[in-house]
Parts: sequence; structure tokens; C-alpha cells
Amino acid sequence: MKRIALQTLQGQLKKEISKEDPILPFGPLFSKVFQLRNGSYVKLYDPYFLQHIKQLSPYDIERKIIDAKPVSNVPEIIVPSHAVYNEKNGLFTGYITPAAKGITLNQLDNRLSMKERTDLRQYADLYHLMEDFVKRANQAGFVFPDFCSLDNLYIYGKGNDRNLSMIDYDGMQIGVHPSMSFSTVLGNQNNYFIPKYWDNKKQLFNPNLDIKSLITEYFLMTFNINLAKVGEINPGTGKPVTLDDIFEQIQLDDDDFKHKVWKTFQPNGENEFLGDSVYRLAETHRLTYEKYRLSDIFPLPTELPDKDVVITQKRLIRK
Repeated sequence: MKRIALQTLQGQLKKEISKEDPILPFGPLFSKVFQLRNGSYVKLYDPYFLQHIKQLSPYDIERKIIDAKPVSNVPEIIVPSHAVYNEKNGLFTGYITPAAKGITLNQLDNRLSMKERTDLRQYADLYHLMEDFVKRANQAGFVFPDFCSLDNLYIYGKGNDRNLSMIDYDGMQIGVHPSMSFSTVLGNQNNYFIPKYWDNKKQLFNPNLDIKSLITEYFLMTFNINLAKVGEINPGTGKPVTLDDIFEQIQLDDDDFKHKVWKTFQPNGENEFLGDSVYRLAETHRLTYEKYRLSDIFPLPTELPDKDVVITQKRLIRK
């Protein structure tokens, strides 16, 4: 891994693109990200955070970055090009990474027309692209606890040429290097800091978690539904939201598909990729928008602004 002095970057900084995400108890900011004039990006860590993360956990960011190298079978992963050091004290302070191609999955979804948002085949293709990537990455020793953070996933190209890029190298679990972050979209930590997903002795997740993340992501992008709401109290009914509630709401009647989703909520047993089930669903069903009172929708927001407000929800219709 090439080294570069922080001080030499001062004149190359173009603009800051950081998000103000406080990560306690490590200080006000976990890191800041700047775009460089050559198009690359530099991620600079809060020194307080680096000091404490090294003392309190097995997470060694510096070693993880130094060990970084491209994986021939997983070229979609954006690998750091330089480790950044403060020449005044010789301490590691961050890394430089090439820019990712395309737009984030969030941006892609925002650009879709209403017609495109009901194209099940398109969502099947996107899911298949992500599943293929995750399978190859798992074989190479990667696990993505933060996979559902959609700003880390970039999509580019169209049709058969569509591909993806994955950023946030330090947030990935790579071999014995753990991840220090995970997607809050997956819900309560008690649901996945369990032996099925987490090796407490090694302090590492296993690929079962990626399958859960992929299925969660499919429901988010296809139906705008977060499966992590399962088990939460529906303020409209006063009862816990169940998987069957969600299946009924979107009219999902494919038993094999439902069983694969159900597996991700069980404390034991292996999860199963959706695989070709997403294409079978696209062959037998179409998506439509229907209007409902907010109080009838699953999952509901924590606070109901107006239980009688009318909103639209995607549902499946058999062809």
C-alpha cells in the first residue's frame, strides 16, 4: 500500500462531501470525506475515534487499509489506493480511494418513473446483480454488515451491461478484519447479534447476514417496505407487525418465496438466497399502486400524523 502525507493533500482538496453522522462514544464525527481535484476521494478519521477504537475493540483500521488489495474475482469492490499519514507525528489518519462509477441505489430509485417503479423484472435484475456480487465476495472472504446503506452501492450501465460498485472499504468485514458498522435498516441488534449471524469469539459476522441484507434490500426497493418493522407495534392496531401482515399487504402468495424470507427471521438454520424466485415472481405477477388510509399500511411510521390520510402502496397482482 502506497503512503502519502496528509500535508501534501491540503492543496488537492476540492470539496467536503461528509455526512454529519455522530458516532458515539468516539467523538462528534467518525470521519470526514473530501473529493480531491483528480476525482478521487480521501477519508480522514477523527483522531479521537482512531485512538479509542484501537483501545476498545479488535478493529485495526490502519492494518485493514495497509492489507487492502484488489480481488480479481470481485472487481466491483473499490479498494483504497493510498494510506494517509500525518507527517508531523507519523500517525495513520485515513485513506484515498478511487471514485465509484455510476449513481447510488438511492439516486437510481429517485429517478425512476411511476411506470418503471412497477416493473418487477427490473427489480429482479437489480437483485440478481447484487446477489451475484455478494456470492463472489463471500467466497473471497468479504461480509457486508452495512450492505443496506444504499449510499455505499453504485449502479452504472443499462440492460445486460448494468453493473455495480461498492465503496466504504473500511466498513466491510474482510477476512479477520471486522466491520465496525452495520445497517440500522436491519432493525434491533438483538435480531442479528446471535450465533446464526455472529461469532462472539471471533467478533465476526458470517455470510448468513448478507442473505438477510439482500432480502431486506429487495423489499425496500421493490415494495418500499422495511422488513425490520416485523415485531414492532403497529400504532394503528396496537398489535405487533408480523411477516404475514406484510405478505398480505403486498399480496405475496408465492409460498417458496415467502419461506425464504421467513428463514431470515428464524434464530437457527441457514438462510437461502432468493435466486430465481425473483424472476418467477416477475413472470407470474405485476406491480400496481393502490390507495390506502395510512392506518391500514404495514409497516407504519412510529408516529401517526393523521391515521386517515390517504397514501399509495405497491401491491402484487397475478397476471
